[in-house]
Amino acid sequence: MSITRRGLLKSGASMSLAGALPLNFLAAPAVAQVNELTAVTWGGPLLKANEVAAKAFSDSTGSSVLWELHEGGSANILSKIKATWPDSIKYDIVQALDPVFIPMMKEGWLEDVDDVEGLDQIIPALVDNFRDANGKAKVIPVATDGSYFGYRTDMIDMPITKVTDLLDPSLKGKIGLLDPSLYTFSPYIAMALELGGDEKNLEPAWEFLKELAASGNVAQVLKSDVDTINALTTGAIGLSYTGIGNWAPIDKAVPIKLLHREDESKGFKAFLYTLGWGILKGPRSGLAKEFASFLIRKDLNEAYGAATTAAPANVNAKTSPEIAKYVLSTEEDLRKYAYFPDFDYISQNIGEWSKRFETEIQPLLRRG
Repeated sequence: MSITRRGLLKSGASMSLAGALPLNFLAAPAVAQVNELTAVTWGGPLLKANEVAAKAFSDSTGSSVLWELHEGGSANILSKIKATWPDSIKYDIVQALDPVFIPMMKEGWLEDVDDVEGLDQIIPALVDNFRDANGKAKVIPVATDGSYFGYRTDMIDMPITKVTDLLDPSLKGKIGLLDPSLYTFSPYIAMALELGGDEKNLEPAWEFLKELAASGNVAQVLKSDVDTINALTTGAIGLSYTGIGNWAPIDKAVPIKLLHREDESKGFKAFLYTLGWGILKGPRSGLAKEFASFLIRKDLNEAYGAATTAAPANVNAKTSPEIAKYVLSTEEDLRKYAYFPDFDYISQNIGEWSKRFETEIQPLLRRG
């Protein structure tokens, strides 16, 4: 089980999430020297994008960066740090996601990062998501990513502007719901938001789901991203929920309307998570902060977003034109259309929610 950047929102529990991409693992490097940082990230395009910043850092400072890839899921780094903390600090800077940063903050492992050069250029709302009880910033955001609803305009004529529109009889057999293990229950939390609840009060969503399941509008329950992409592109369904990175290939195949900028809806929001860096307290934390300033530098952050299909966190960095329509990249957009769920709370309850979906909603879907 794993957490990957793209796989985070697709799993059942934030500390043991199923990742979408296999990750290669690099053997642990030797203990870093004073001018040598050990940084942890994912493989593939994320590693390549981070290496560009590392080269700029090395060229400027003469210091080097040793890379270790997340072994399995990024949550596994927690046990590896805990095993030697505080006697031996093997990692200096770690790239991860909200569910990993939350326990790192609780453990007291992370440095204050308000003094990182360039942090004042990062979207304030992202930085504020990771402040401790004393108001100190603990995470350096580098990008945002997430998921939301969308539909095929050649299959659905009526405008979908709010969650309750999903009950319209014209949508019979056209909706694909997600298995509750996918995207940390986000589509159902969205339903709760529309109807006055949230992740801590899902009862409005359960009542709506029962009505939707009995309506006959749901064609199938999708088990993976591949299922969702295939079902939408083949016309097996006309409306569903998936990640930002999946909407792009769907959009190229069929005409779609994305539902992450609906002013009339409280539920049709982009559910976002933060991709960022945490600096561990240790002998090289000062050097790690220098490296972090390169990771969020305007030009490097802009290139990072383009290479990883994500919205850069630097307010001065432009979102790649290829993904601009799919992401929220301005402070105003984030305030108006984004929702950052409480991943810590979700991780503690999603197992129970999944069982409830199976026992209360699935039988109605079969009959509907």
